[in-house]
Amino acid sequence: MKTTREEAPKGGKKRKIGAFENGTVRKHKLAKSLLAYTDFVNKIPGDRVLSCGEGEQLGHPGRTTTKKPRAIGTLSDDTKILQVVAGGVHTTVLTDQHEVYSCGINEGGTVPVKDLAAEETKDQLTIIEFTGAVKKEGKVVQLTSGAGFTAALTDLGSVIAWGNLRDENGAVEVHHLFAKMKKGPTVIIHHNNVQIVKIAAGENHLVMLSSEGEIYTFGEGSHGQLGNSARTKRIRSSYMADEKTKAPKKTRTDSFKKTSILIYFVFLQQIAKD
Repeated sequence: MKTTREEAPKGGKKRKIGAFENGTVRKHKLAKSLLAYTDFVNKIPGDRVLSCGEGEQLGHPGRTTTKKPRAIGTLSDDTKILQVVAGGVHTTVLTDQHEVYSCGINEGGTVPVKDLAAEETKDQLTIIEFTGAVKKEGKVVQLTSGAGFTAALTDLGSVIAWGNLRDENGAVEVHHLFAKMKKGPTVIIHHNNVQIVKIAAGENHLVMLSSEGEIYTFGEGSHGQLGNSARTKRIRSSYMADEKTKAPKKTRTDSFKKTSILIYFVFLQQIAKD
């Protein structure tokens, strides 16, 4: 074990200090415990996408109903699929080239593809053309979808979101970020503030896991789904990072490994500590 020498009083000998005592062992352990997006993303691509049900979000041009799973044939044969997510009125696909395709009803920016006006529909998977500012946040490695919005995680740890959030009274418009999301992909968390490694969505809210095991929430919280019962009426919980790259005080949740959401509930699987 690595040791260092402590300064001794005059006339005395320098005492050896072990790595555990001077703190280097503890620091090394914490460094190894950091999470990475590679712990959670799909690494084996698929060859095709199948869909069934009703609506333009099926991705079958000219067909809005299919009772059995039907292969989507509008993507090129050499396109490999890493992930598919489905919202209430839209479908979003991530390819192994880190391109994002979407189709469905453009209800408040839900399907932000080129030349598609508000409330118009697109029944063919079409690539989303991100702006230069969004591309600087990194390449997309994971998707998640709520009822009317989609969020994307980048390899640098940023989170991008687009679409609309709703509550019992309709569209939520109390924060300027929500208005920006309706216009197109918007940065929700910058990687130079905090690195996110996994994202999951409920109907109208988003939960994010950081590399240090911290939980961040964003969205509509009238039912307590943001995880802070004292602030159920607030759109942003105390864990939400602001867009000025200042991180508010956070609660550490190092023992959490996975996050998964079902409508208004957040289920957490706790890792047993050593």
